[in-house]
Amino acid sequence: MLQVAAIIAALLSATVVAEEPRCVKWRATSGCDPAGPRDSWYDAACSATIATGSSGYCECENRRRVREVDCDHHPFTCEEACKKDAAADLHYPAGMEFVTCGSTIKLVHETSRFRLHSHEVNYGTGSGQQSVTAHGARDDYNSYWLVKEGDGAHSCTLGAKISCGSHIRLEHINTRRNLHSHNFASPLSGGRYGEVSGFGVAGDGDRGDTWVLECESGMTCKADDEACANGAAPSWARDDLVRLRHLDTQRYLHTDHSASFNNQNCPRCPIVGQQEVNAVPTKNDNALWFAAEGIYLG
Repeated sequence: MLQVAAIIAALLSATVVAEEPRCVKWRATSGCDPAGPRDSWYDAACSATIATGSSGYCECENRRRVREVDCDHHPFTCEEACKKDAAADLHYPAGMEFVTCGSTIKLVHETSRFRLHSHEVNYGTGSGQQSVTAHGARDDYNSYWLVKEGDGAHSCTLGAKISCGSHIRLEHINTRRNLHSHNFASPLSGGRYGEVSGFGVAGDGDRGDTWVLECESGMTCKADDEACANGAAPSWARDDLVRLRHLDTQRYLHTDHSASFNNQNCPRCPIVGQQEVNAVPTKNDNALWFAAEGIYLG
């Protein structure tokens, strides 16, 4: 507890120097909702003028999103938005650029920007275990996960960088159940995809809790990754896109805005409005995630 308090104090007191963030792209959404389904057909270059009638957000470096707008807005370019909204795009504090053992993080789905989430709500089908979903709110306290070593492995060293290719588990902070998968079918996919659940007691589960970290950047070393520069595998950087491949089933952690819980498929459910999280056999863009808010041990 004292260690966590010290980490929070360090994060609050760290001096962070803001540089002008680079623009990546305008990311369009549908339904005049900046948090709605992505509509990549209408994505645009940083220099393009985003006219009234378009909804979405500007993506700047380090996967930051700014200028989230519905259809009623003044015209602008993402190039200028990333410059003007620099306060929202500070660089990470020194020593906090990577995901490490013992860090508590929120994992964000790249396409929908929903966060990996769990709660004390069990599935009514399949395994009957604790449900895992993707939640649209940034500030929901049920979206924090503890990063730790794979099942049966020696305990990782607190603050040690997690290497791409590592076997890891994610423990849900509030319920202390591990992110898990198996051969049960997910509730909304008609038997096509695997169920993802929360499993275990007080952080102890089984082999079905282990996931393989696959970094989209491959073997590219980051500037501050000394171990990688010396021949080790690259470390998991906070702005990296990653996939989590389930060790037992070889399926990928996945969500999609088209598979959402609503009053038709889940009447009076406490998870209406959240997206199903499942495990799919194919490596696709809806299996891409990145680390966002949290307490990072350095």
